[in-house]
Amino acid sequence: MVALHRGKRAWGRAGSMEFWCALFGAMCLAGAIGVAAQQQPPAAPKLLPDPNARYPLPDGPGKELVQTDCSACHTFDRILHAHFSTTAWRAEIKKMRVNGADIKPADIDPLVVYLSQHFGPARPRTRTATQPKASAPTGGGN
Repeated sequence: MVALHRGKRAWGRAGSMEFWCALFGAMCLAGAIGVAAQQQPPAAPKLLPDPNARYPLPDGPGKELVQTDCSACHTFDRILHAHFSTTAWRAEIKKMRVNGADIKPADIDPLVVYLSQHFGPARPRTRTATQPKASAPTGGGN
């Protein structure tokens, strides 16, 4: 549309407001397309290494339950160093359920059997870095 001012064209043929708005819009669109074409696709998120990879669990019935149910809240090092009795493992699992662990009631017995079999009191405790190594007394007294 051409604006008329006292019988004359105010903008002229190529100088209409619609022309300049359309030209500006086309330039902005072309610039945005060019910038988008130069951008790299988003990189895949970097995943942290699995902390449980350092603590392999022994194979056996119930291992998968420990891997799914227990690892949702903590790492396996807590399990490896616990060495509870069967009764204590059952109480521990019930405590975890009270604290919000998503453990099905049908999974409690297989978990107790696996944990008490592989991490019960009959298994020797492993020495941690905070426990001093036992050493023979050094004598030298008079």
